[in-house]
Amino acid sequence: DYEAALTASTQAVTSFRKQWQEQYEKEHPKPNWSVPIMALLLGKYRVLVMTANEMREDKDNETSTKACNLMTQFFTDCQGDRTQDLDCSRKQGTLYVINNLFKIYFRLNNMRLGKALIKSVEADGSNTFERYKMSQKVTYNYFLGRMCMFDNNYQKAEDHLQYAFANCHRAYTKNKVRILIYLITVQLVRGQFPKQHILQKYGLGVFIELVRACRTGNVRLFDQTMHTQQDWFIRRGIYVILQKAKIICYRNLVYNTYRFINSHTNINFRLKMEYIQHALQICEVDEDESDLEEVECILANLIYSGYIMGYISHSMRMLVLSKKDPFPNPHAS
Repeated sequence: DYEAALTASTQAVTSFRKQWQEQYEKEHPKPNWSVPIMALLLGKYRVLVMTANEMREDKDNETSTKACNLMTQFFTDCQGDRTQDLDCSRKQGTLYVINNLFKIYFRLNNMRLGKALIKSVEADGSNTFERYKMSQKVTYNYFLGRMCMFDNNYQKAEDHLQYAFANCHRAYTKNKVRILIYLITVQLVRGQFPKQHILQKYGLGVFIELVRACRTGNVRLFDQTMHTQQDWFIRRGIYVILQKAKIICYRNLVYNTYRFINSHTNINFRLKMEYIQHALQICEVDEDESDLEEVECILANLIYSGYIMGYISHSMRMLVLSKKDPFPNPHAS
């Protein structure tokens, strides 16, 4: 009976916080002695809240909202502890509370609620952050990376997810896989391609063809993979973001076409649009995606986005490239 369990858990959490508010608890030599109890209670409480919501037919979010309000009170308590020695301070419980809140916010699809929490952690400074438990820092960076990803801040997203993946204990393979799914997504959008053995090691072969398509510029393979794996990508909330990696696919198609043509001719820093059109036709893309007008639109978008340095000569139907770094590394931007 999840409803009865949730009621009991709510009472337990509420009673625990009342004790936390007692003056003798605040004046305890080590106010953080009960932080592990708080972490355990909130973790179980959050699981019951989410499970009970899933079991209900109306999918009412009222219970989740009440849970967030209650957890926010614990967050305020942790942040409000002025004990000088962090090893004895309730601030050690800050990330426990934040990570539980993040899990509910993501389930509610309302990540913006977490912005204030992030600002408070940043305000505490890196010295305080580094003294939190590594398991909590990994979880925090995982969610922060996902939030940055949905905010289109891919460089910060990659930094946070890379931190989470590198510091996640090797025994927790499932957690490493969860992190890697979003890390790979961000890396593809930024033009970086994971090694195939990494994908195979963690059972993420679903990305292999997509990585190959982006690396080689095979637009047809990209579209086919996105269609074939659509359900898998949608369930993990990365389908729309992965579509943005198509511009990397186009960039590498133009780059590989330029390298091929340049190796067989003496014409440097110029590329006829009909060559790119022919490359698209080899990929067997739809006709409306390979006509010269569409090719010109693709090139204009690549130039505007900074993936190619140069300009389009309309009269000559030609891409004129910069002599200095015509194809900047997209991952460096």
